[in-house]
Amino acid sequence: METKLLGASEFKRGDPTTRSFTGLGAAFHNVDRQGDIIVPGAFRQTIARHTRENTMPALLWQHDHTEPIGRWVSMRETTDGLEMAGELADTRRGREAYNLMKFAPGSLSLSIGFTITDTDFDRDGNRLLKAVDLWEVSTVALPANPEARIHGVKKLERLARQSGYSKRASVRIASPSREPSHLELERLLAETAARFRELSA
Repeated sequence: METKLLGASEFKRGDPTTRSFTGLGAAFHNVDRQGDIIVPGAFRQTIARHTRENTMPALLWQHDHTEPIGRWVSMRETTDGLEMAGELADTRRGREAYNLMKFAPGSLSLSIGFTITDTDFDRDGNRLLKAVDLWEVSTVALPANPEARIHGVKKLERLARQSGYSKRASVRIASPSREPSHLELERLLAETAARFRELSA
């Protein structure tokens, strides 16, 4: 089974009592950091299989099969990619993931675990994923595909401002056209940890 990280993501939260959220689990058309392009229709067969068998991919923390953190309740292909809707469990990891969506936007991504059933290559040597069988979709900490997003709770720009950056620098850090440097990420993660300490106090 392969895994693919799919974005420094923004989440759209739903009912807080069920910790529900939606997000784009995979983006179509663009070349990701592994040189792969997911083709529209790539998930059509696996969605049909899950529907037929009344199943869903697992919702895991960091692809760890010993740490399910909730359940996926729906998935569908849109013009942008694979849209997922899930609910996070009332467990330590589930609460952590939900709080990260709320207080540290951009720190979580969706990453798919899949097997390939049909593939090809384009003229530039990029691998075209034409059909995949989806087994799990995880929340993870590292982005890979800048076009995959989990629709916004708060903006990365705000977190950067809270980390001590100027407004101009915060806009630059939050820009989707660039990735934060290691130093910037360290400061953002330190701010995230401080916010978690405040939440748990």
